[in-house]
Amino acid sequence: MNNYIKLLKTNGTRQIVRKIMKRSLNKLIYIKYKHFFKQKKFKRKEFLTHYTSQMNFFYDIKTKKNIKQFYIKNPLISNEVLKEAETVLNHEFEILGSKRIPLGEIIDWNKDYINSYIWEKNYYKEIEIINYNKTFDVKYPWELSRFNHLFVLGKAYWITDDLKYYIEFKQQIKSWIEQNEFNYSVNWTSTMEVAIRAANLIHSYYHFSDLIENDLEFKEMYNINLYLHGKYIADNLENYDSIRNNHYISNLVGLIYLGFYFKNGKTLREATTWLEKGIKELEKEVKVQINTDGSSFETSTSYHRLVSEFLLYSYILCEINGIKLSENYKEILFKMHKYLIYVTKPNNQSPLIGDIDNGRFIIISNLFWDKRNLNHTLDLFGKYFNYALPKFLHISKEESVWINKKTEDYGIKPSENLIKENESYYDAGIYKLTNNIFFCLVRCGELSMRGQGGHSHNDQLSIELNINGEDFFIDPGSFTYTGSVKERNRDRSTSNHNTLVIKGIEQNTFDDNLFLMQEETFSQVLMFNGVFFKGEHYGYVKKGHGTHTRTIEILNSKFVIMDNLSNKLDHENVFQHFILDPNITIQKALNGIILKKNKVRVFLEVKKVIVEDTTVSYGYGSKIPTKILKIPFQKEISLIVL
Repeated sequence: MNNYIKLLKTNGTRQIVRKIMKRSLNKLIYIKYKHFFKQKKFKRKEFLTHYTSQMNFFYDIKTKKNIKQFYIKNPLISNEVLKEAETVLNHEFEILGSKRIPLGEIIDWNKDYINSYIWEKNYYKEIEIINYNKTFDVKYPWELSRFNHLFVLGKAYWITDDLKYYIEFKQQIKSWIEQNEFNYSVNWTSTMEVAIRAANLIHSYYHFSDLIENDLEFKEMYNINLYLHGKYIADNLENYDSIRNNHYISNLVGLIYLGFYFKNGKTLREATTWLEKGIKELEKEVKVQINTDGSSFETSTSYHRLVSEFLLYSYILCEINGIKLSENYKEILFKMHKYLIYVTKPNNQSPLIGDIDNGRFIIISNLFWDKRNLNHTLDLFGKYFNYALPKFLHISKEESVWINKKTEDYGIKPSENLIKENESYYDAGIYKLTNNIFFCLVRCGELSMRGQGGHSHNDQLSIELNINGEDFFIDPGSFTYTGSVKERNRDRSTSNHNTLVIKGIEQNTFDDNLFLMQEETFSQVLMFNGVFFKGEHYGYVKKGHGTHTRTIEILNSKFVIMDNLSNKLDHENVFQHFILDPNITIQKALNGIILKKNKVRVFLEVKKVIVEDTTVSYGYGSKIPTKILKIPFQKEISLIVL
């Protein structure tokens, strides 16, 4: 019923009739198809039981000796892998931003463990995944069912040859299949989730292939499950809008993985179609979704990293299987990883600009990873394409060990400096000001998806400030999407960012549509040179408050912010907000306050400041208490390092 209410609110009468008829027709087709598949499945049973993929993969039994040698030489990494594998054996998981929780002896794959909500096993098009009147978040069962955690079981098996890891892997797969009949569970409601799960299952096959090949009953079950994933993706591509997003890219990557996996099976001729479709559409989509400067058009640092994972793994998989993607695609990969380096702060973390949902494609290193670290593919990228990376980056080596067949010794000579001085990212709307003390990122640019604002926040002219390697002003991240419309709207509000705020007014207006924010700011950069920035946005103009102009300048050990509203008005309801890193301490001082973190002390020169409690989210589902500074409007604010 709620789905039809949503239709009434957002569509005309003709559109409603068409959509209802289409949904009804799709269900009738599925019921017929389901009966057909049960008939056909028996004809294919023998084929799927004995089918062994001939695809070239990143790793296989032939590379096991070399990979195992890496862990012998790196006992600290090896021990950490075994610790993480033990938590998986014990069914203890950190789901999205939750604390580590025990899921019990048998995992319920259709349960939101955080809110104790279980989805019934209905036809996937009728399953309710958003309801503002109920307390649940569909991303929790989705995240668990991506099977990102299986990679650590595979690593542990290769390190130890202990069969307990295969037994656990097998039990989880069997229980998932039993609880998730094709098209009849919450885990069949998102094509993106199906695609990511399929890729992780293929990675796991190559961890345990020596055992799966001798376990014919399980092998049949595994192959049928993968085949159904391919059918689902092909029948439910998320290309329903004129402008698509990371979901559609994930769909195409899933088709590429499954296309290669089943390509040598003449009985499954559709696999060739999946592969060809995936490659052809992916080449098109990167031109649409990746800006000319290499940034994702979704204007989210987190989603940029996720899409870069999709594209890098796909590129390498195609290349090792004899398919060379275009030079344009390769150039885009270069620019995307260059952008990841650009936004990385001196503390090796990245600002959480825009939405963050903790999404990963394949988790090779650090199962319980820091969501502020976006550098998981940088070592792989650098070694695979022979690019030097900045020395300040502390990055995992495991990705290269497992994925990069081209580099035997896991070490190369530097080739070039990737980042040039005074560089900016106009398309991303990101500008970096730096010297040997300050690292500041300023957000000033278009909303995501060409102004639709799907994963954007009201963060125009907001800053992230790191001083001598320590975070001081930070972007607060995202706590939830579907779990709470109230929390979702708080996360993306103007008052929740480090910018000028007019009480009760948003830069860009939004409502309860979780992924829509029509652009009103149309921000412009007026001047930028690496230590000086001047920009403005027009989000307050039609609301009677004129243009907001912000100037930022680095003057050796002094950092200056100057704000101006073009309309002369009573500034009683105008504030400058700054959200502090949770580890900052505040001390009162004459004509201002002193902010301190570890050994770094900064004097903030202000006439008056209101300090209030707030929270930041280092990852989806996580809340950490901190403080927000609300400064009654003053034209100039200075920070001086003591």
